Amino acid sequence: MLITLSLQRDRKWSTREAPSTSPVDAYKAMVSTEIAEMSVRSQPEIEFQASWVRYGLGPIDLNFLRCTAQKTSRSIEMTVRDPRPYFEFLHARAGRILVSHHGERTLVKPGSFILLSDQYPYQIEHPDGSDCLTAHIPEDWLSTWVSDPHQHLGKQLSTDHAWTRPLTGLLTAVADSGLDTVALPRAVLADQFGALSALVFNQRLEDKHDSELVRLYCLHLADPR
Repeated sequence: MLITLSLQRDRKWSTREAPSTSPVDAYKAMVSTEIAEMSVRSQPEIEFQASWVRYGLGPIDLNFLRCTAQKTSRSIEMTVRDPRPYFEFLHARAGRILVSHHGERTLVKPGSFILLSDQYPYQIEHPDGSDCLTAHIPEDWLSTWVSDPHQHLGKQLSTDHAWTRPLTGLLTAVADSGLDTVALPRAVLADQFGALSALVFNQRLEDKHDSELVRLYCLHLADPR
């Protein structure tokens, strides 16, 4: 059932599919409906281009976004209208990202990560255009992997951190190859994402973590054939 629900959330979209409206307005409507309510600005509007690919991965949505230069913001009023506890874990695949969130002002360099909470306002600027990922993650799920994720809000996780490299590799493989031919269940890949996130945030997990990945690992130890 979980695999089916993950597949049902897969989507593709681009501004070329919305010729009858402003491309900026079309992009704003898409991200506000599919990720979280936001406002979007870009000048000149007529030249704005964007595309979006989403893969459902267990409880996570992996949103791969490409766009020309733009500014995105989530206001206090938006957080009040939709107070659901979700995080956005951004990965700058290409292009700088300027972020203002939770008392932090951060320049996210290409290859780096940053964690945002949809429960607080934020401003995001892509001055060079962007090729980025935002993993849309329920707070209760991420908290099973990373204790007190809120302490990391708005702070860059750079490529100097050793464990960002395998996490980047996992996300790059999904972005480049998709998930149609992947042999593992998506719930296992979600757990791999969670485990790598725990390493990136330098968290120690309980030995009996309640995850599909740990369950399969224990089965392998019991019968390594």
